[in-house]
Amino acid sequence: MMKRISILTVVACLQAFFIQSAMADDNPTPLNGAGKPKSEKKAKDGKFWYFAATPVYYLSVHMTIHEGSHAFVGAINPNYDVGDFKPWPHLIDGGPHFVLGSVGFSCSGKGCQDKTGFGVISVAPYITDTVLFTTSDLLLSANAVKPNSVPGRVLYFAGMVVPWWDLFSNSTIWANKTSDANHIAQSFEIPRWSVMAVGMGVSAVGLWRLWKGYKRAFPK
Repeated sequence: MMKRISILTVVACLQAFFIQSAMADDNPTPLNGAGKPKSEKKAKDGKFWYFAATPVYYLSVHMTIHEGSHAFVGAINPNYDVGDFKPWPHLIDGGPHFVLGSVGFSCSGKGCQDKTGFGVISVAPYITDTVLFTTSDLLLSANAVKPNSVPGRVLYFAGMVVPWWDLFSNSTIWANKTSDANHIAQSFEIPRWSVMAVGMGVSAVGLWRLWKGYKRAFPK
């Protein structure tokens, strides 16, 4: 019962993050003396290059971040030792399961009974993706980084689109026996569908924020 309450608490915190992002959209745009939006030099559109580079970034940089989240949390847990670190697409033990990245963990004795610890290791990338997404959304919503500038568009794709896809895909496409969703469900002794439902719920809110961000990044 306590484990389920803990998971619900985490979900509530994630929703709070997104609410803060939405509130940032209400901040007024800086004005000139004439009361018109301050003029700014807009970057060339170049949508194609941003979209084309996104899968490459996801399979290289972000998969390292994803698997690194597992490895970091596992490294600070005294009950587990980090083994093979493979943040690239491969077959587990030669097949048949194909994954985009993996980290091996080992335990011994009573340490292997720490199911909650392994559940936290499994959920780590979900938290990382949400923090990256929310931070990027806040920076762009508050105009701390100009949304339609080159840095703003890079931040939109690297900090919002890719983390959203990572969270979404881990809740649906890769929700098989070797997925994070399944490991979370087994560790916390809850149905896999409930983990998928939470992930899909957060992803749905994220999709709305993505659309808002897209209109800011590409106003034309």
